[in-house]
Amino acid sequence: MTTFTIWQPLLISGLLALVVLWYVWRSLFGDRARHGPRCLSCGHPFTKDQDLTCVECGWIARRERDLTRPRRHWIQATLGLLVLLLGAWILRMQSTGESPVRYVPDSFLVRLFPMVPGDGVLQDEVARRLNDGELSTTSLETLVRRLLAGDDTAPPTGLKWQVRYGGLLDQWRQAYASPGNPLTAALLELPAAATLETAAWWDSDEPVPATLTLRDWWPLGTEAVAELRWASSPEEPPIHAVGYRNDASIERRHHLVLPPAETWPDPPVVEIAFRAPSLVRLAGESLETPTAATPDAPAAISRVELTPPIGGGSQPLEPWPGSDAATAAIQAMFEPGIQRWVDAETRPYAMRFNPRHLADDEFGDVLFGFVVEVIERAPTRPPQIHRRTRIWAVGGSPETIGRRIGWDISEEATEALDGAFDPESDHTWFIRVTGDEDVAGLARGLLADRKSVDGYGRWWSGSTTFQLNRATSDGAPFRRMWFDPDGVQPPSPRPRP
Repeated sequence: MTTFTIWQPLLISGLLALVVLWYVWRSLFGDRARHGPRCLSCGHPFTKDQDLTCVECGWIARRERDLTRPRRHWIQATLGLLVLLLGAWILRMQSTGESPVRYVPDSFLVRLFPMVPGDGVLQDEVARRLNDGELSTTSLETLVRRLLAGDDTAPPTGLKWQVRYGGLLDQWRQAYASPGNPLTAALLELPAAATLETAAWWDSDEPVPATLTLRDWWPLGTEAVAELRWASSPEEPPIHAVGYRNDASIERRHHLVLPPAETWPDPPVVEIAFRAPSLVRLAGESLETPTAATPDAPAAISRVELTPPIGGGSQPLEPWPGSDAATAAIQAMFEPGIQRWVDAETRPYAMRFNPRHLADDEFGDVLFGFVVEVIERAPTRPPQIHRRTRIWAVGGSPETIGRRIGWDISEEATEALDGAFDPESDHTWFIRVTGDEDVAGLARGLLADRKSVDGYGRWWSGSTTFQLNRATSDGAPFRRMWFDPDGVQPPSPRPRP
């Protein structure tokens, strides 16, 4: 950038300012009485024998010398000065990067921004004032009610509403929502934005794997039970139910299985009713001070219309016992073992694994269905299973391996797992990973189309057992987003189908 380019805006602004100043000077001092006395109001000339009254407009001079003073054009001079001040203000904003909206009063800004489509400067300014705490109490309340209501083109929790209002409401929720604020309870009336993705291709007579994701604007710390029903049969028992926490440490998808597509109603609309038995933590509160909500009260209801999968006869999968490389990759995947958090009061354990070990060309046509069990072996009794998780994954494809994996909620005997960290115990602990054809079949639901499905013709049918690695961490564990509504379930005698 040259020196002239840097100074060019200032030079142009300076020349324009000189022009405006010349105009102001002309308005105040340029209209002189060059041809003799004249009226200061209308400019009509005075004769020598005329008194001090203008015969044209009736203006009366106070003294004779008033007839020779310059005429002052105050309106033009004022307009010129306003243009000069406006230009200086614009130049200042350009140099500092400020927006004119910054000077709009709160009350007017809050009422104005919903009328302007998109997520432009008005929304940015509202977000800035929210972040800096500059909005008055009245303006803040008006803003939140507008965010909750949306508008005709952007109803609450829809895609347009999320762009225009959702981010601001989430910002308010994190900074201002508290148990004593009546608007906090109003947040529970908003339905969550739900997506329910099903397999793109699946046999019509087989249960259909699906993936549920939620985004909500409820008070932070809300625990809810999501009950899925067909909208055409709202009185029937739910086809699936799962617990949900909106302040989880890691946002994850929930994998589930829906009834066969041939049994779906027309249209296949799923109604998700959220029941919030408790608000375990609101902004500014700790986990030790729960705040009760209305038991079993529906917080909100969301609706999702499913896209039926394309049917067709699926090719049977061929069992593949694996290879030394496959066994090594699976052991490396689960090598991190189990982690314990010392300060946890509930669910202090979590299994750690790294699916990227399956991103190998050798597994390019293999579907993996793992039943992962943590086993305790004692000298005086048979081996005991204290934790079981089902995990399904698609082999190969290192670019997409993170999206091509699913798992369900683990079964766990929490108290029994304490023995794995007892330094005085003579028991040994192992991980057993077993291939399961039904679980591997769920991995087909992670594939995008029939061509991809046909490209995977094998499932890993092997098994491997190796020593359990254990790690201990201070502090609180991560909060799980999904949980069993009936509480933590111990490992069943046999793996679930």
